[in-house]
Amino acid sequence: MTQWQLKLWLTALLALAFLPLYLLLSHRIWRPLWNPPLMWIDRNIPFQPGWVWAYQSLYLITGTIPWLATSASQLRRYVVSFWLVAIVGLVTFALLPVAAPRPQVVTNSAGMSLLLIYDGPYGDFPSLHAGFLVLTLAFGLRVMDGRIPILVITLMLAWAVVILYATLALKEHYAIDLLAGIALALTADLMVWEGLPRLSTRMLRNIGLISQRG
Repeated sequence: MTQWQLKLWLTALLALAFLPLYLLLSHRIWRPLWNPPLMWIDRNIPFQPGWVWAYQSLYLITGTIPWLATSASQLRRYVVSFWLVAIVGLVTFALLPVAAPRPQVVTNSAGMSLLLIYDGPYGDFPSLHAGFLVLTLAFGLRVMDGRIPILVITLMLAWAVVILYATLALKEHYAIDLLAGIALALTADLMVWEGLPRLSTRMLRNIGLISQRG
């Protein structure tokens, strides 16, 4: 519960700032659609709507792991890396729209009905579902700093693989979308933690999220 008030505030801020932009760009396009190349995995994984709850389980990870942070500095890095992934993804959605390979779905499944409400057909490349998954797991590994049992790491990696498979099984993304999202997340993580810590501090200080001494 360290920094719990800041964590609550940042959770609300990230959601309120990100979701309207995502909803807009995933439901409307302003440029011609790009048809990405199909990989063998795209051709060999059929549409399986039963994987919807595995797909939705991403939000259990992204909604809990950031709470492992124990300092404002760690939260600062998470916020900056989140926005690096989000901004690059959203700009790419606008400039290079891709339609999900999802077929027309008529279903009584509560999970699919919920998914179809908020997840538009055009927010595909890169996959922010994969990007935020990998970014959040990388953050958890960093803030726990070797204190996670190998069994927990193994289970979390297996869970991540299930989520990525579900993303393809629901035809929410092409395989190339997942690869791009993963690469984007790893790049943002390295930039913030290894290459740009001072820049991230200045960015947050300039917009008032941390004090001059934070």
